[in-house]
Amino acid sequence: PNVSIFNLFDNLLLLKRGGETVFFNKLGKNSENLLRYFEGFPGVKRCPENLNPATWMLTVIGAGVGGVEEKDFAVEYRKSSMYVDTLKELQLLMPIDSDPETDAET
Repeated sequence: PNVSIFNLFDNLLLLKRGGETVFFNKLGKNSENLLRYFEGFPGVKRCPENLNPATWMLTVIGAGVGGVEEKDFAVEYRKSSMYVDTLKELQLLMPIDSDPETDAET
């Protein structure tokens, strides 16, 4: 999307080809969380100031036009503190130890 529209998003769930999560978090002001996350990986070049972060992120994960996946960001995401934090938040919203059938009966 257009950069001004993209920066209106609060959160982003970014999936790579095949449907695996590579980023799921708040974007931050001017996409700062997204940029900081991906720019933190060795070999990932900083997003140029004049480039739309949405276009840049697709290029980084190999999903852009003619893109090639150089790093498996789904694996990197599952090793990240962001992933752990997301699991904790989901646990608060929907405890894993709950039984949906039992919960529906109460």
